[in-house]
Amino acid sequence: MTADKLRVSESANQRVSESASRRVILWLGVNAIVLSLSALAFWCASLAQEGNLEGIFPWQLVKLRHLLTLSGAWLAFLGVVILASALFHKRSPPAPPGSRGGGSSALTAPPPEAGGEQCPHSPSTGSREGSVGSQPLHRKPGGGAVGSQPLPRKPGGGRAGSSRPHLPSRSKRGWKTSASPAVLVLLVLIVGYVAAYGWLANERHDRFNSTGYDLAIKEQVIWNTAHGHFFASSVEVDNAFADHFQPLMLALVPLYILLPTPKLLLWMQTFGLAAAAIPLYRLAQRRLKDTGLALAVAAAYLLCPAIGFINRFDFHPEALAIPAFIAAFDALDRDNTTGASLWLLVPLLSKENLGLSVAAFGLYAALSQRRIRFGLTWAGLGLAVSGVTMLWLIPSLRHEASDTLSRYSWLGATPDQMVWTALTRPRAVWEHLAEPNRGLYLLQLLAPTGLLAVVGLPELLLAAPGLITNLLAQHHYQPTIYSQYTVPIIPFVFIATVLGLQRLRSFLGRGWHSYFVGLAILPLTMTALALDNPFTEVQALPAALTHLPNAEAVHDALATVPPEASVVTTNAYAPHLAQRDGLYIIGIPTQRAPPADPDVVFINLYDQRFMVCDQYREYFTQLDADRYGVIFRDRGMIVVQRDAGSNDGFRDFLFNWTDCAG
Repeated sequence: MTADKLRVSESANQRVSESASRRVILWLGVNAIVLSLSALAFWCASLAQEGNLEGIFPWQLVKLRHLLTLSGAWLAFLGVVILASALFHKRSPPAPPGSRGGGSSALTAPPPEAGGEQCPHSPSTGSREGSVGSQPLHRKPGGGAVGSQPLPRKPGGGRAGSSRPHLPSRSKRGWKTSASPAVLVLLVLIVGYVAAYGWLANERHDRFNSTGYDLAIKEQVIWNTAHGHFFASSVEVDNAFADHFQPLMLALVPLYILLPTPKLLLWMQTFGLAAAAIPLYRLAQRRLKDTGLALAVAAAYLLCPAIGFINRFDFHPEALAIPAFIAAFDALDRDNTTGASLWLLVPLLSKENLGLSVAAFGLYAALSQRRIRFGLTWAGLGLAVSGVTMLWLIPSLRHEASDTLSRYSWLGATPDQMVWTALTRPRAVWEHLAEPNRGLYLLQLLAPTGLLAVVGLPELLLAAPGLITNLLAQHHYQPTIYSQYTVPIIPFVFIATVLGLQRLRSFLGRGWHSYFVGLAILPLTMTALALDNPFTEVQALPAALTHLPNAEAVHDALATVPPEASVVTTNAYAPHLAQRDGLYIIGIPTQRAPPADPDVVFINLYDQRFMVCDQYREYFTQLDADRYGVIFRDRGMIVVQRDAGSNDGFRDFLFNWTDCAG
């Protein structure tokens, strides 16, 4: 009997030793990969010098070099943490023969994580009453049995022996509704974001730096709908559904009727983006089991440069898909498929291409979480909405292919040609994707959270539809973080960051090293914010807070425009003249010729951001000099109206051109 016990003990010791050896080898292997990537990042940073790379602006090159250096330093730090974790990892001694206690082994299940689900009826090898040997099990107040072992967790997070795998550590509550210090801190962070970016968006508008593309377009559609002209537009198309499928804007019409101002749209977007921090905090708190780390993730989201640039750039209803996607994932994580379905309606109705992201969400739910009916339903619905709207509805109303397809014309003239080229000419596609500005784009998306989203790869794949369409597009702003095109990517980057951090903590253990790695995303995000600051960025975008030298004259001129008149103006002033049936934009980036005889022409000659002086003169000479008169002219501003105002004044302005001196 003693010999048998010794053999069992030796066998257990051998298994523990082999397990520890395998773990050390795994740790060293991972560490080697991380340090190799760090060295690669530093090497690429050394190559990112002017003259070495083509197809990238000098200011982009500086950002690329800084982000590569930041990523290299972060990966080196992560490698040191992994090495320290391997060196200081404490091995648990093997359990004595016949004992149920001791360290973890393949024969004993680890204790459940704090806050996770408890299995109320663990199977036992005894009588049906749950006794072990002759000793009956005593029930705990929660229903479990004292001394009973919980069912071991499977890698997917479910209990061994359960018919359907569950997400790990899923809590039905997920969020403490009572006022706690952590919740108060979260609310302070949200209020700070709303105050800062609400001020930025509105101040940008007040200083005539918001644009017709897209604030005026969206407001005019909502204004027309509120006045009985369903989704009518004039800037680019006659009906907004010929441009984008965005029925979500209908939800804003009642509020707009009560408060008819473009600032309502700017504030709604700001509140929506800020609110995404709430479900993200819930998800992180439940997954990471740590309030501090959950707050760090939420703060990193609110500080993320890409979120700030979405908030800065006018109004886009699809921006509300960011909180909706995060809330839908949070609901799915709590087994609330009804709540997830309600949230998924928001992106589905906010823009035609987001149906592809909804479909990816559905496939993830079906394949990864075994929510077969829920997942396949939303995958099919997302594909159907995107397919019908992009391939039938928009072209039918537009009477031509969507202008969005022109961004992929290098792949072919039609969608089927584009797909065929992508499949049969992988080298051409790779050369396009390998451009340095695409690499900068990926770093701007992933570096702020320490590349941890890559560790959460299954969840990061939810961003694939948006990432692929952006990277393949030949458009100045689409493969950048400076506009709304990151909407189908950013929510999944942060979801994947939470899941990646959870997996990293499971690998490293829950000691100080993994906690420090989680908190480190805050300085990383702040460094990224210093490189790409939505408040100060002027190289990638027109300045947000610049002052016009004749702003007072612009305000005076706006007061002279009749509210029912059709107006031709430039991109900077369209947002202040959008509440009318006829609004037309000349200059960059107009896509539709204005009428030959508009009621009013509103021009700031001092402002040459979207048209230069000779272009102003060319446009004015096309007007009928006998029918137009000046109704306002002062300090560079000129407003002329058909069949009104001073015709002599208009003739004097036209035939005695002063080179935009006013």
